[in-house]
Amino acid sequence: MRLKLGVLLVLAAIAAVVAQAPEKQSPQEQAPQKLDARAVQVRLKGDWRQMDVRVPRDKQLFESFGFQWTMFIPADPPRWPPNQAWTTDHDNESTQTTGVMLLNTDVSPMWLDFRFLDGAGEFVQVGILRFEEGQPRWVLNQEWIRLDAYERAKGKVSQRPTAFEDEKGQPVGYRMEPFTFGTR
Repeated sequence: MRLKLGVLLVLAAIAAVVAQAPEKQSPQEQAPQKLDARAVQVRLKGDWRQMDVRVPRDKQLFESFGFQWTMFIPADPPRWPPNQAWTTDHDNESTQTTGVMLLNTDVSPMWLDFRFLDGAGEFVQVGILRFEEGQPRWVLNQEWIRLDAYERAKGKVSQRPTAFEDEKGQPVGYRMEPFTFGTR
């Protein structure tokens, strides 16, 4: 009799623990953790190759040298800001555009924008960022927004991407890979 009562008490205790356990959520349902801005800057500091998520990696490496981003590396410290960045279009006579990265980790998804000066004025390219398997995944709008409009809206502009997939569920944006002068 004692053994049956003991087994029933153990089963009741297990049932109570299981009832109190939180439901498992899929990664999409879990609330993203807010990342520290400084920690994100450290992770992004360096040279990156921009790889389109819709095109096979090997095809991109074979057909094009592509875009290179240098982020959070001042060209001449301390005269240049710590968030200085530039992009190099290696397929367009190695054209470079210099500017600064604007990072906002207080929103979800994070914002990573590129502010730069062009012959027609100051502009911003807006984007969203997350990390997948430790690597940055960046959806960057190719449309340039005038800086005054961006500042009036405090970055909340209609041109900002909102998702890492299109309306059909297909991935959009870029994988950022460490830039090397080889095919690694």
